[in-house]
Amino acid sequence: MAEGGSRRWRFSPSTWCLAGGVAVAALYYLLPGGAWGKSAVVASLPVCMLSVWAAARIERRRLEERVRHHAMYDPLTDLPNRTLFLDRLEHAVSASRRGGHTVAVLMMDIDGFNAVNDALGQAAGDEVLAQVGGRLRDCLRSTDTVARMDGDRFAMLLVDAGTPEAARVADRVLERLGAAFSVKGKDVFVDTSVGITQFPDGSRSAGSIVADADSAMCAAKHAGGRRYQFYQRERHAELLKQFELLTELRQALERREFVLHYQPIVRLDDGRIVGVEALTRWVNPSRGMIQPGDFIPLAEQAGLIVAIDRWVTAEACRQTRTWQQRFPSENPLAISVNLSARQLQDLDLLRDVRAAVETFGLAPRSLTLEITETVLMQDTEATISVLRALRGLGVRLAIDDFGIGFSSLSYLRRLPVDVVKIDRSFVAGVATGTEEWTLARGIIRLVHSLGLETVAEGVERAEQRAHLMALGCRLAQGFYFARPAPAEAITALLEQAQGRSA
Repeated sequence: MAEGGSRRWRFSPSTWCLAGGVAVAALYYLLPGGAWGKSAVVASLPVCMLSVWAAARIERRRLEERVRHHAMYDPLTDLPNRTLFLDRLEHAVSASRRGGHTVAVLMMDIDGFNAVNDALGQAAGDEVLAQVGGRLRDCLRSTDTVARMDGDRFAMLLVDAGTPEAARVADRVLERLGAAFSVKGKDVFVDTSVGITQFPDGSRSAGSIVADADSAMCAAKHAGGRRYQFYQRERHAELLKQFELLTELRQALERREFVLHYQPIVRLDDGRIVGVEALTRWVNPSRGMIQPGDFIPLAEQAGLIVAIDRWVTAEACRQTRTWQQRFPSENPLAISVNLSARQLQDLDLLRDVRAAVETFGLAPRSLTLEITETVLMQDTEATISVLRALRGLGVRLAIDDFGIGFSSLSYLRRLPVDVVKIDRSFVAGVATGTEEWTLARGIIRLVHSLGLETVAEGVERAEQRAHLMALGCRLAQGFYFARPAPAEAITALLEQAQGRSA
């Protein structure tokens, strides 16, 4: 409505054509005299029909334009969509081949966008996306293209743009999107990660450009985000290898490709084996033996680590009970199993541990669960609560890699642990470095003052063993005594020990 209350009518061109035809017919009919009578209506019919035909043509053309626009543009941001972007990219690559100039593609997504949706609702998220589209459009020349690919992913096509120009645009994007967005009266902040590839200097084919830019964007995100990264073939090959490894990792558990190796824990005075630590290995049919450092981080990222850890705990308990029955002793052989940060947060952890010891008849005191010092420092109160519950089951608890974190004496007093494993970095220099010797002595004295046991990790030389004994450390593990080995090899070691004691 207008301010005065009158309505403003708007007519399409087709409506005006139809109205014009009707008006002419009316004049033929109404005007008096001579040929201007009712019989003249017949003469006016062609004019009306022509007007109707013109109106239909105009309406159809307008409808076709709307359909074409809807097929090629994103309705939320009014930016070109993926289909139009790929079409323009194809033309740009063809022109690049003819003219020899460089085409650059920038791929980006919005870091933190899901948090906006969750906190403020989808409407607020849509508003952020619309504003992002506007800011990205302002970063480009008129000859370039910015498109919304899907969700919170956007792409830019820079024509005749070398590496410096692509980097400058990426810097502008990071700067513009780093500023606050005003949504529902609130300042909203998001970040972005930008991947850049070029043709023909980076990507080898037109078909791989978008995928290569995506790969570079993932690299920027993995590096911490809020940055741009140019595509590198070597990095892409590494990501492809990880992807293939992850696919095989998802199948490894059900195919029973994981095995356990065990490293003995011995008494320093006589070398007697008092326990073993279970270490996971992956025997891949095509790649062979894969070490934990190559697949454990992938398992954590993919959410597979809890299932793997559950199997490790159960299998370690089964094997240890088998050894205990075969080699009975007043002090039964103990088993140590590592707990991941994710497993420590799992609601089924207590149930899984209880099931493992009860299923195989292992005394809970024979199982030691190891948690790294850095994991223990995360969410302290919740961690202590879980540790107390585990202690309530009767299992023993150990701090692994002690000394590399930030534990204080007061913090160590609060932890319901039984064993502290001294990190190998202190053990390595205990026989040669005055500083390492002093630190190791301080840790051992501190731990013993709290009534806890110490285990030295990474002992590789006789002198290290001698110095650790002199400092009062009772237990150790390392290559000096035995390397991690399959269960059969540990069985042979236990048989040898039994033979010596007979």
